[in-house]
Amino acid sequence: MEQSNFMRAGKIDYGLSESDIYKAVRKYLELFTDLTIIYGNQNAPLEKDSIVITMLYRRSLSLPSTRYSKDDATETSRRTTLVTFQVDIYGKDAGQVYDAIVVLSQNPTSYWYESEDSPSINLAKIVERGRMPFVNEQQNYENRYALEMEFSIYNEISRTIDFIESINVKTIEVK
Repeated sequence: MEQSNFMRAGKIDYGLSESDIYKAVRKYLELFTDLTIIYGNQNAPLEKDSIVITMLYRRSLSLPSTRYSKDDATETSRRTTLVTFQVDIYGKDAGQVYDAIVVLSQNPTSYWYESEDSPSINLAKIVERGRMPFVNEQQNYENRYALEMEFSIYNEISRTIDFIESINVKTIEVK
């Protein structure tokens, strides 16, 4: 019996990178404030009035749905990913910015955010941590408010594949 492989995988497009997700969350927060937004994984110096966002968790929220396209020779799996960010707001107006984000983001028109150059995100949940001052390296108190924001993001992972076209079976007579 001759048989070609059912599928041979080729180039893989992994979908959303961590950088893509950070960019989408930054753009979402920019709807509510004009403070500088710093990615927590950048180890950048903290500005006086700023927001630091740090991804805490990234996990699947659903099983993938997969579709095949013989015309494009691709297999695409799509799933919903839940990402949780800690959002730390610093500065003299941190409380007001915190309130604006909490109140305005819970407005039904703010649940979904989409732009041309970043992935679509959907606000799933906000956990209000409140005022959390801390002592900085110079031993001075910093005004800080913190919250956790969970977003659902749709991710597609694609790969090129070869589909089986035919199977040839040779039979022989047994004596």
